Amino acid sequence: MNLSLGLSDGTGAGVARRSGIESSVARFTQLMTDPDSPIRAIRHQPAREGEFEDHPESVALVLRQTLESRGIARLYTHQAEAFRHCHDGKNVVVVTPTASGKTLCYNLPVLQRLIEDPSARAMYLFPTKALAEDQLHEFQAAVDAMGSDIRAFTYDGDTPQDARRAIRERANVVLTNPDMLHSGILPHHTKWAKCFENLRYVVIDELHYYRGVYGSHLANVVILWIEAAVHLLFGDHRESQGTGRGVD
Repeated sequence: MNLSLGLSDGTGAGVARRSGIESSVARFTQLMTDPDSPIRAIRHQPAREGEFEDHPESVALVLRQTLESRGIARLYTHQAEAFRHCHDGKNVVVVTPTASGKTLCYNLPVLQRLIEDPSARAMYLFPTKALAEDQLHEFQAAVDAMGSDIRAFTYDGDTPQDARRAIRERANVVLTNPDMLHSGILPHHTKWAKCFENLRYVVIDELHYYRGVYGSHLANVVILWIEAAVHLLFGDHRESQGTGRGVD
């Protein structure tokens, strides 16, 4: 039984794509009439108008102009709310549907911080190298549109050895994956001193990937990541904080 949507990957007109979706739903509805069909239910979620806000006043003018030049005259309310929380130094988890602009929820505050403080650093964690590459292109497009010299690079198993030192020293934003963080970064955390000492944002994308054993492993890696950064900043923080607990 063919359960693919059968939609074209091309950039055809929206009407044609809508027609393709409707025909796919009709086909799935027909398939569901088979008693042995794996399709058990079809639910229709009605479309609704987006909820927007003006750009927060704290967004830098050059960043606001760049967004407007790319057709983002206003933000979705969840993007504006995420920006305010991040700008206030709070931790944020964004859970919204696919294609709802989650990427801008973290790129916007990171770009804002890098405009305010060029020495700041951010690290992005993606579950796959391919996704990191895609997001690098998205981030770089915004940087290029700003005419900025903000530097962003992927750091993974394919990164040449001669480029790794330059990335550690020069990158404002490093995009990597859990395996590389565990095996290629944390064992050499002293080489990442400049990055960790100026680390202002940590972004973990596609959070729903990290479930079960994989999720528990990542949680431990993140704890070690925090420990390494704190150690570089304060030395042995178990001594500096007195009652603080390290990871043995």
